[in-house]
Amino acid sequence: MRIHFEDHGQDFLTWQLDNNGIVVDSSPFQADLWCGVEVDKPGMLKVGGLVSCRHPNYVLTTTLRYPIAAIEPDMTAEAFTAKYPVGTACRYYPIAGSAKHRKTKTRSEAWALGHGAVIVKIEGSTGGVDINHLVMEPAP
Repeated sequence: MRIHFEDHGQDFLTWQLDNNGIVVDSSPFQADLWCGVEVDKPGMLKVGGLVSCRHPNYVLTTTLRYPIAAIEPDMTAEAFTAKYPVGTACRYYPIAGSAKHRKTKTRSEAWALGHGAVIVKIEGSTGGVDINHLVMEPAP
């Protein structure tokens, strides 16, 4: 899921969450600060609401003061392939919550596994990777 925050002059406007509610990307800035943060009850988030979260190195929960402007749900395999055709540039985060990533491109259409995860093949990796570990680059 991707969370878009209202712009109040902060350095981040969107967070990409993995299936466990862990921030895997923050844009346009502060990925190094926010990646790895666990969002509290991600399934209960709503537009206009606030996000409560906890960094893995701290015990306390923090509530951000920037209201949610929009929420993009996870994509189906068909929607992903339609929006991001084979060869689309992306950043791959092998470990959810880590700021470490590598730039790559998709090399297959996406497909869904039996338990619902949507995966796609990327250059430089064997097998498929969960699309929640990817941040797609804007078209040139």
